[in-house]
Amino acid sequence: NNHIFDYGEAGLKCTLEALNNAGISHIGAGNNLSEAATAYHFFSNACKISILSATDVEAGDHPDTRGATDTLSGVFRTVEDSYLLQRVREEKEKGFFVIVIMHWGTESTSQLNWMQEKQAPEIAAAGAGLILGAHPHVLQKIEFVGETPVFYSLGNFYFNSKKADTGMVKAVIDHNALQSVQFIPAIQSNLFTSRADEGEASRIFSYLNRMSGSATLQGDGTLKHR
Repeated sequence: NNHIFDYGEAGLKCTLEALNNAGISHIGAGNNLSEAATAYHFFSNACKISILSATDVEAGDHPDTRGATDTLSGVFRTVEDSYLLQRVREEKEKGFFVIVIMHWGTESTSQLNWMQEKQAPEIAAAGAGLILGAHPHVLQKIEFVGETPVFYSLGNFYFNSKKADTGMVKAVIDHNALQSVQFIPAIQSNLFTSRADEGEASRIFSYLNRMSGSATLQGDGTLKHR
């Protein structure tokens, strides 16, 4: 994301090396653009799942977070998103169910910015079956773009400087089709993230449902068309 260059190119390369040495897969950054835009592939029975990750870096926000090029390391930067859309189409054409994770939006506000509003329909139209967002540090609305669920921001799942509502997304995919999607609310506080109790879950569902126009969360967090 937009902090991978906080310790410069050396920090990025050390991180990639540590992950590779530990056998941990990673997406969204690399030693060049080809690596940064490479998808993670997951195979299970009749499912082929492809996960892409990209970063929209706000103007003036960590301007040294470099977008990867053919010869330079960096993030898969998608302020201009034509290559991301190409990658989504390529993965879709290979028969994958495509999930796109976007680091986008404006910090500390539930309001979407123009880039989220522009890119979500483009990514969905390119073939993404599920879009997950992060960066704003707060929960943002959920909507369907066509049949594609878009979770614009999942809040702070682990960020120890503040207490925050957050959560996880549980997606059931069968034969490369999304069967159901569920938001599981959680609370992050004091260096610990725990599943929300019934009262907290109800409050979070109500908050998200007030913001979300085309989608609604049922009592168990299952997402449905409104």
